Amino acid sequence: MNARKNWISDKEQLSVSTQCELAGVTRSGYYGQSKSLMPNTEDLELMKLIDEEYTRHPFYGSRRMKQVLLAQGRKVNRKRVQRLMRTWGLRVWRQGPIPANRIRSTRSIHTCCEVLPLPDRTMSGLPM
Repeated sequence: MNARKNWISDKEQLSVSTQCELAGVTRSGYYGQSKSLMPNTEDLELMKLIDEEYTRHPFYGSRRMKQVLLAQGRKVNRKRVQRLMRTWGLRVWRQGPIPANRIRSTRSIHTCCEVLPLPDRTMSGLPM
């Protein structure tokens, strides 16, 4: 793609759109800036700090991680922390919802091997 971009020149008789069409390059691709595949050094430093903190506290999300970086004197945006954590594939360990079969019933008393019904709460057993 970059070699094809080099074929195109603003100084030629042909228009840039015609040159792009002949080279098989879109005009937006010709005029657009190419993104670097390597992160800059500041991102690498932040990724190193995030990775170190993640190994100590794998349950920290982007909000808490941002607070940790601020405490270390790094001014960073939460969305940037989210992007860096996503590129490393770091996910927060958290407890999911409790399944309905694990919620204990309040209508019976559970003992070792059997379920006993709750005592009758009517007033029939009281003297008058």
